Amino acid sequence: MTKLPYMPLFVDDTLAETQHLEPHEFGAYVRLLFCLWRAGGKIPDDDRKLARMTAMTPVRWRKIRPEVISLFVVNGDGTISNKRISHELRHAAARSKAAKTNANKRWAGAGKSKKTKGRIDTGAEASQDYGFYDGSAGGLLPIPKELSNNNSEGGGVGRRKVKRFVLPPEVEAINRTLPSRSGNI
Repeated sequence: MTKLPYMPLFVDDTLAETQHLEPHEFGAYVRLLFCLWRAGGKIPDDDRKLARMTAMTPVRWRKIRPEVISLFVVNGDGTISNKRISHELRHAAARSKAAKTNANKRWAGAGKSKKTKGRIDTGAEASQDYGFYDGSAGGLLPIPKELSNNNSEGGGVGRRKVKRFVLPPEVEAINRTLPSRSGNI
């Protein structure tokens, strides 16, 4: 079973190549695509198993098999596959590998900092507020003093005040009419 939770489905291509199928044939085709995705690109070319995968009786499956199987590749090793599914699985594996490599690079860089009591020591002053993410490897940027919630004097860490953002009256009126999920915005 593949670890990929979703399968890309190109609706226009799928409808174009299956336009000639009856509804029950189309359903069997899509179910086989799903089984191929979960199985990693190949499933056994066994009529009993294919009938079960398509949720059909063996008799009904044998009647529609020629039409449905024509959209798949019958391999010499006793399996069937699909060109689109095989391509998408390779593409997903390449994306996953690239994401894993990038995550490992990020974590390797984070491990170079000194750790102090379970927190990473960034070398910043204790009174410094951080909060603007610049999207680069640098991470968080300091909050300018005029926007800072840190009201302490002399470099100590003070109690942070929460500044409430005030919406314009016309927006506030619209917000009052909308249902709130958590009771506060």
